[in-house]
Amino acid sequence: MHTIEIEITDKKAMKLLMDMEEMHLIKVINKKLNISSLRSKIKAPMILLLIQLSISVSCID
Repeated sequence: MHTIEIEITDKKAMKLLMDMEEMHLIKVINKKLNISSLRSKIKAPMILLLIQLSISVSCID
């Protein structure tokens, strides 16, 4: 099993990952962002801030 960390910037990409998780191809681990990392993203437009998610994805072999 390999673990990689990716940043999702599109709702369709997130849906695709959730569908793959339902098929038991991957395991999605939601990772909470701490306040200090959010401060650097405040400059971005608010809509993009809501879409961006940092998650770790574990590939199941």
